[in-house]
Amino acid sequence: MKAAIQAVENYGIKMSDIDCIISASGRMEQAIPSTSSIISRTLGLEKSGITTFDVNSTCLSFLSAFDIASCMIEAGKFNNF
Repeated sequence: MKAAIQAVENYGIKMSDIDCIISASGRMEQAIPSTSSIISRTLGLEKSGITTFDVNSTCLSFLSAFDIASCMIEAGKFNNF
């Protein structure tokens, strides 16, 4: 979570500006709720209504999530992940 907080500070936005959380990992924390939901709660965003979802594709999870995020940004769906 420290990395997420630092990224928000470095980018110059507020935590409430985040409009999507994607968790990318080879192994999920637990089945339900998703790891991205746990991250959202830990960051104090559990009541924000932002989209959260997990990408679990073994060693390629980060690349898959990055590709999904870039497509969503390009489509104008989200701005701040």
